[in-house]
Amino acid sequence: MLGLGGVALVIGLLVTLLAARAAADPVLSVRDALARVEEGELDVEVAVYDGTEVGLLQAGFNRVVAGLRDRDRIREAFGTYVDRDVAEHILEEEPRSTARRSR
Repeated sequence: MLGLGGVALVIGLLVTLLAARAAADPVLSVRDALARVEEGELDVEVAVYDGTEVGLLQAGFNRVVAGLRDRDRIREAFGTYVDRDVAEHILEEEPRSTARRSR
């Protein structure tokens, strides 16, 4: 009887560890990708595991990084064809004009 309880305890512990790992891995992937983006790497994309809140977080992270890549490309293009100070001013003004259009 005691042996059966010990086996059940070990199985329960293993299932708990596997469930914890399955929940933590997607969050850790976003955390690691975020650290890479903070270092300036904009070619980062995380795998979207599912449609849960964690999956929505992963998909949202990917959209934000894609937006940063687009903004970086625009900044480079402006820097090529427009005076750098003018380009910076235009890029700083963009979020406010976008907010006005979305109302």
